[in-house]
Amino acid sequence: LLLIYSKSGTKALDEKNSHAVFAQCRIDRMVFLLKKILPDVTEKELDHIYFIAMLSLLEGLMNVPMESLLHTLHPTHEIEDALITHTGVLGRVYAASLKMENSDINGAAILLKSYGITPEDISSWRP
Repeated sequence: LLLIYSKSGTKALDEKNSHAVFAQCRIDRMVFLLKKILPDVTEKELDHIYFIAMLSLLEGLMNVPMESLLHTLHPTHEIEDALITHTGVLGRVYAASLKMENSDINGAAILLKSYGITPEDISSWRP
C-alpha cells in the first residue's frame, strides 16, 4: 500500500492510482474530522489518526486481517479500540469516515453528535 501511495505522485493527476487516491481521501477525511472535533489537536493525536487510517487501509485494500496487524504491531489500547470497537474520539472519527465513504452523512453526524459536529460540518469536507 505504501509503495502504491508513494508512486501515485509521480504521474499526472489523471493517471494517479485509484487506490492511492482512495487512501489519501481517507487520511484527509479523518484528519479533517479530528480537527473539527479538536481544533487544538496535538501532534500525537494526528500521528494516531494517520496510523489508524493506514492500518485500516491495509486491512481493506490489501486484505490483511486487522487482528494480525494488531498482534504484530502492538499499538496502544486507544488505537486498538479505535480500530476494533470504534470507541473513543479516534474510533468515532474512523467510524464516521467509513460512513462518509458510503455517502452516509447523517450516520457520520450521529456518530459525532456528542462532539458538537453537525451534518453541515461533515458536508463541508472536500477531497
